[in-house]
Amino acid sequence: MRPTSDLLSCLRRLIGGVVLAAAVGGGCGAAAADLAAARADMAGLAAEHLGRPAATRALRSALLGRFDRADLDGGGVGASDEALRAEAAAARVRATLLAEWLAHDLDGDGAVGARELERGLTPKTLAALRKAAGTMTPSAAQRAWALEQMVAATRLPDPDRDGVSTLAEMHAAAAEAVAAGEARRAQRAPLLPESFDLDGDGTVALSEFAALADALIGRLDRDGDGFVSDLERQAIARR
Repeated sequence: MRPTSDLLSCLRRLIGGVVLAAAVGGGCGAAAADLAAARADMAGLAAEHLGRPAATRALRSALLGRFDRADLDGGGVGASDEALRAEAAAARVRATLLAEWLAHDLDGDGAVGARELERGLTPKTLAALRKAAGTMTPSAAQRAWALEQMVAATRLPDPDRDGVSTLAEMHAAAAEAVAAGEARRAQRAPLLPESFDLDGDGTVALSEFAALADALIGRLDRDGDGFVSDLERQAIARR
């Protein structure tokens, strides 16, 4: 359940420094629970940047940098950024697989046969053999065996088993690899915790993120000297 407008006013008061227990007693229990989760999540992000005593200015810059990296489309962090992240990951998979395949298509005709693959892999095979043999010259049998192993390890897609891997077959194989990775990507942590979305509109705005970051820094730097001391750093690391 996301905050209503009444709860949002409570959240704003809580962020502004009202003691949590007092706010709960004043009818802001649900808002306090939301803010407690947001505070804990923000503390988790801050802990990643507190390996040693740090200036609060540097900590704030690091936290806002985390927001900037998550805000892929510049409109706050939400579903559109998650979709863009998934699309970019899929594109990288396709690019990697297609680039590897294209490197074997020596004549650029959109098909890689056994002979073409062997020709392309011969220099790499000889280099590996020479490195392993040192001053010894690899025999013809050794070269043939090594090339056979290199060809087998390449595993270009050839679903119809006609001995030729086509660009269309590579595209199909890349699509299968992307689909196989979608389940794993769905299990990844979100770009930013949902608890940071204080107004419940589905997007974490910079203002929401900055308010939580500033509230955390204010609680850490209790003496207001602009630095998070060892004791303060250890306190947040235990959260």
